[in-house]
Order: sequence, then structure tokens, then C-alpha cells
Amino acid sequence: MLTENDGKVMVEARTRILVLLIAYFLVRIPWLFLVPVNQAPDEDAHLWMIHFLAEHLRLPEAAEVSAGGAVAVYGSYPPLGYLFHVLSAWLAKFAGVGNDLIFIRCGSLLTGSLMIPCADYIGRILFKSSRLFAIALPLLLIFHPQLIFVNSYANCDSTTAAIASIILVLLVKMLSHGLSRTISLLTGMALAWLALSKYSGYSMFPTTALTMILASWLHSTRMLTLMLNGLIVTATVSSLSAWWFLRNAAIFDGDYLGTKTMYRTWASTYKRELNFHQSALSFLENHRWWRTIIYSYWGYFGYLTVEMSRPIYLAYQAIMSVSIFSALFKCVQAMQTGKFAAFITSSKDTDQRTRLIIPAIWTMLAVSFLINLSAMVYASMANYGLAQGRYLFPNEIAIMALLLGGLWLLPDNLNKKAALTMIVFCASISLYAYFQLRAIPGYGTQ
Repeated sequence: MLTENDGKVMVEARTRILVLLIAYFLVRIPWLFLVPVNQAPDEDAHLWMIHFLAEHLRLPEAAEVSAGGAVAVYGSYPPLGYLFHVLSAWLAKFAGVGNDLIFIRCGSLLTGSLMIPCADYIGRILFKSSRLFAIALPLLLIFHPQLIFVNSYANCDSTTAAIASIILVLLVKMLSHGLSRTISLLTGMALAWLALSKYSGYSMFPTTALTMILASWLHSTRMLTLMLNGLIVTATVSSLSAWWFLRNAAIFDGDYLGTKTMYRTWASTYKRELNFHQSALSFLENHRWWRTIIYSYWGYFGYLTVEMSRPIYLAYQAIMSVSIFSALFKCVQAMQTGKFAAFITSSKDTDQRTRLIIPAIWTMLAVSFLINLSAMVYASMANYGLAQGRYLFPNEIAIMALLLGGLWLLPDNLNKKAALTMIVFCASISLYAYFQLRAIPGYGTQ
């Protein structure tokens, strides 16, 4: 039975999330009318897929994808990333609206909003002792310029990031409370949706597997229980998503993922090499590759054609550097003072492991981000696309939490000032970016 205090906490949480969502929509709605289709990456191709699904109520056949040419390039790709967009297109048709662009873009807007309560929940778990740091996590998502941009046009990145955020919440619950069949079933359902959305979110699969093992260790779960929950996740994902991959292989000459079909169209349209491979080291050593990722993560608009002012990127990199060095300093300090050794010792005691839940959550977030980054390196090696920061958005919450975590480790007289400075800076830059784009001919005419 809920106590009076529990009721107050729930009311406060609902009010807080409502205010955050209002801020989210107020920031993003003007952007729906700002970005022209020819400056929203591949939006014409996304719109082709959305209109096909909305009008025909089925997936396109291989002949229809081939006949569509470059604009149908996503016809061989997973379709569920467009679910909210198709619903929005139906709503526009029901309302008798001729130009349904803004309605369809609302699909990205709505799916992106799911990330806000997820960020609020994870922020409350990680930063229980600081209301400022806890609220900072959803606020940084609200004021993130590149995320605002992605949430303002038709794409499947918004859905992928939102579903991945839900999975992160489920994984946090696994680590906090241990494995359960209900959470495993929900995780399997979310992973199945993710599997049929966009491949940039696939870092969640190994992250989920590792998290289940870690949760089992933390809570001293029997091996049989771990295997049962793993089976639930696997069976749920397979039963809900395998049909699409088998269909793809049947109609696209064995192309289970649809990537080869897409790549052939893409390569012939944009005159790219069909056979291309570079080593991972060639990208990791490439300063321009890293710069493109960092710039396009924070805000690099259009087809990576509209930069913000260079000092803005330097400021973002300064924040990242302070956070990283703060975390590394604390790690070195812990090793020198013996705290790290004590941590390892306590982990061997099964009765003490539940005290390691918060460090385990931080570890899961860091590992998830690193897997996502590794996938981007592979995609660059295989020439599947340019290095783009939005492909890290499945781990948007993880990245922002890690940055805040580094600032949290600063001295007590600095950490809250640093977090507040970051929030204010990001809010200011989101406003700057809007007016910068609005001043460009062709923008703001939708």
C-alpha cells in the first residue's frame, strides 16, 4: 500500500516530467517549420517509405524498391522506425490536409519525447544526492542542438534513439533489482522493435547480454535463472522480428539486412566505390574523422554543410575534456589511496555486491557507449556512411550521463557550478542554432 509520502513523490514526479515535456515541445516545435526537405538528411527517402507504408499498408516488394530508384533506398531497410510517422500520415489524411510534411515530422517529435522520462528516471537513480545533477540529464537532452534537429524531420533515428533509451531504463532496473521474467520479456519486446528500426541501435544487443550477466553476478542469481531470462529475451526478439529478415532474404537475393541492396543503389547514385575497406586504425588516427563525429554530435546541420561558430565546438570540447580528466583523476586517486583495491575486495563478498549497483550502472552506460562507438568505426571501415554523431543517439542518455558524472567528480565548490554552466550553455546554443539556420535562405519556409 502506498504511503502519503509515496503519493507526494509520484505527484512530484508526474509534475516534473510534464514540465520537462512541455519544455521539450516548446523548444522543438519551431524547428518543424524551419528545416527544408533538401537540407534534412535523406528526408525525401524517408518520406517515400512512410508514404508507401501509409498508403499500401504493406512492405514494398523488391521490384517496387528497384523502380523507385535512389528515393526508395530505404525500401530494403527495417520499417518499424516509421511507426509514429505512418500514424501521423494517417492523421493528416483523416484531417484532409494536402501537404502532410509537418504532420509526418511530428512522428519524430513524438518518438523523441519518450527519451525525456527515460533520462529523468536514470538521472534520479545516478544522482540521488543532487537534484541539480538529476534534472540536468533530461535538460541536456532537451537543449541538445543536434538532437533537436533530428527530432524535427522525418527519419528513423528518433525512434531508434527512443527505443534504445527505454532499453537502458530496463537494464538499469535489471541491475537494481535483479533478473525477472517480466523485465526480460519487456526487454525482448523493446529489442525486437529496435531490430526493426535502424541498425545504429544494435549496440543494445551486446549491452543487454553483458548487463544480464552482470545483474546475475550482482544479485547472486542461479545460472538456471540467468539462462531462463536469456531465453525469454532471445525467444521474444526472434519471434517478433525474425520474419522480416527472412522475408528480406527471400525477395532481395539473400540480403537479410537489406544493406547490400541499399548500398548498391546508394553507391551507383552517389558514385561511391562498391568495394571499399580501410583499417580501423586509419580512422582512429584521423583527426578529421574524430572532429566530424564531435561536431555532428553537438550540432552540424544539413548534410554536414552548416556548422555553428567554431568557438562553440571548442567550448563543447572543453566541457568534455574537463569531465574526462576529472573522472580519470578520481580513478588514479582511488588506485593510489587503496580505495580501488577495497572495491575489488568487497566485490568478492556476495553479501556486499548489492552495494555495487550504482557503479555497475555506470559501467553499463560506459560499455554501451563504447560498443556504439566501435560500431561506428566498423561502419566507416565498410564505407556504409560518413561518421555522424547522430548514430550515437541510441546512447544519448549514456553519453550525457557520463559527461555529468565527470563534472560530478569535480571538487564540491565547483561541480554544481560546472553542471549549471553546461545547462545554460546548451540552452543558449540551442537558441543560437535556431536563429543561425533561420537566417539562411530557404530555411523557415516549410
